[in-house]
Amino acid sequence: MRASEWIPDGLSLSRVGMAALVWLRPTDTGWLLGFLAAAAVSDLLDGWLARRLRAHEPHKPSRAEERGAWLDPVCDKIFVLSVLLMLLHVGTLSLTTVALLATRDWLVFSMFLLVLAVPRFRRKELRYRARALGKLTTVAQFAAVSAHVLVPAWAGALVVTAVVLGVAAAADYAWRAWRTLRMARVAGR
Repeated sequence: MRASEWIPDGLSLSRVGMAALVWLRPTDTGWLLGFLAAAAVSDLLDGWLARRLRAHEPHKPSRAEERGAWLDPVCDKIFVLSVLLMLLHVGTLSLTTVALLATRDWLVFSMFLLVLAVPRFRRKELRYRARALGKLTTVAQFAAVSAHVLVPAWAGALVVTAVVLGVAAAADYAWRAWRTLRMARVAGR
């Protein structure tokens, strides 16, 4: 495995480790904020490094790119959900707030289950690439969690922002999947 494959994937996977580590000191604000910052940096770096390290390779989607395309958002979701559940456990967040912040993740997961459940969808080639609205939603989730810890007065507005962006991101993913399936049907695949 070349560096262009394992470094970006390793950065993505580091968020899974961070998801577990936040539970070691659940009431330590500095500990949590440090992991939020580290997760945000690793999320920015993994995609950037993947593009830079593969810049000199002939462009055709490799297995590493396809793996990274689904690995990155899965690791994001594991990290975010772990932090939300930990903050629910210690009483910093309410169940309602956790549910609202996870709106995009529940919607996208439901669409994923639908694709798995419907045989004609499974036969189509759907690409799971990160989109700008999805990334913005993750940033808004991180900001809302940070606000709950640091500046609770801002938290409500940031939760609403994360929900609106999350619903828009889920709609964008659904629209792109529908277009892909429709184009495949028109092409007779």
